[in-house]
Amino acid sequence: MRLHHHGFSLIEVLIAITILGFISLGITTFTDSSIDSAIRISQEDIEALQIETAMSRLEWDVSHIYTPLYFEQMMNPQGMTPEEGAIYNQLADYYQNNSNFNLLSFSGIPTPVIKTPEKGQLVFFTASHRRKIANSKSSTYAWVRYELQPDQLTQAEREEIGIPTLMLIRKSFTSDVFTPEPIDWEDVKSQVLLHKVLSFQYEFWDYKNEKWVENINTIQDGVNILRGLRVTIKYLNPTNNENLSVRVFRPLFNYFEPEDMYKFLKAKANANRSGEGQGNGSGQEGDGEGDGEGEGDGEDDQ
Repeated sequence: MRLHHHGFSLIEVLIAITILGFISLGITTFTDSSIDSAIRISQEDIEALQIETAMSRLEWDVSHIYTPLYFEQMMNPQGMTPEEGAIYNQLADYYQNNSNFNLLSFSGIPTPVIKTPEKGQLVFFTASHRRKIANSKSSTYAWVRYELQPDQLTQAEREEIGIPTLMLIRKSFTSDVFTPEPIDWEDVKSQVLLHKVLSFQYEFWDYKNEKWVENINTIQDGVNILRGLRVTIKYLNPTNNENLSVRVFRPLFNYFEPEDMYKFLKAKANANRSGEGQGNGSGQEGDGEGDGEGEGDGEDDQ
């Protein structure tokens, strides 16, 4: 009995290879498309996270902005004794020559200055710094500076955008925050917060007139106490389309009018003077009455 072995013909093999090739091509195309989509979505998420991180960093600094004027009024030299005036003048002379502090609070605490040296620059004193090493000498206070600098992009990225862009950076000075010397910001390390920035604008809340203003010097005591900050950032998204982000930040300390401690001191001084005057007057009247009674008794005796 003879057995006949039948295999695949050449045509069948070629058809199978062709089908397998189409399947492999489809899988490869689908995989490449999925990878490209994942990369694009990840890049978009990174870009979206970058603006949120930048705003969160700014909000953290502004919410912890520090000045003693949130709790007490400025020191008033009027009505001081000569000894107190001499001490005040000594402190005032020291801080008037200080580029970072310019006033004293009622308790004699130096008051930091909010500065806007140039357009797109903002410098202020904050308690947002956190120690990275336990028991280190690092302060919880810091001077921070936000500013714009030319963007660090590749040549291909610049050509793709077609217009010059900037980057928002943050600098933090924590080594000697109460130094009277100007801070050399060029030697302070930069932290890049956002790329492809077109503009960075900030406005300050004028609580007296209830409006936002660009010039902090037009606000009463504005350079020493911040009530609110509105930031507007225009930047390019991953597809190089313009985006606009507007945020309002406020300090943690709610606004209230500190008590006028000088009023209480003057009232106490006036009360003391009045009490002393009344005491002296009563004593004099008592002496007079006693003398009169003595004279009357003498006449009766006669």
